Amino acid sequence: MLDGIAATPLDPTDAAQSLHFHVLAAIGQFEKDRFAERRAIGIAKAKKEGKYKGRVPTARAKTAEVRALKDRDFKPQEIATQLGIGVASVYRILADARQASAE
Repeated sequence: MLDGIAATPLDPTDAAQSLHFHVLAAIGQFEKDRFAERRAIGIAKAKKEGKYKGRVPTARAKTAEVRALKDRDFKPQEIATQLGIGVASVYRILADARQASAE
């Protein structure tokens, strides 16, 4: 409560509130776009200098271990815990393996 007046939510029928909201949203989007632009420039520069190689794949490097544990009837959750990777990564590796064997 501000000075005896209860704060109310944004009223979309009030032109002044609507304008205020849209101006703030536009500024926020502008800042987000500028940040993305600066990030892309930095990445391009780093790639040109050979310093940017991306993230090192972690889960896919353990494909052989995932398949071996699955062959031993381990559950995906157990495989993920034992190898220190996410369950989604286990499912992705197993799906890729099934697709590769079907081709």
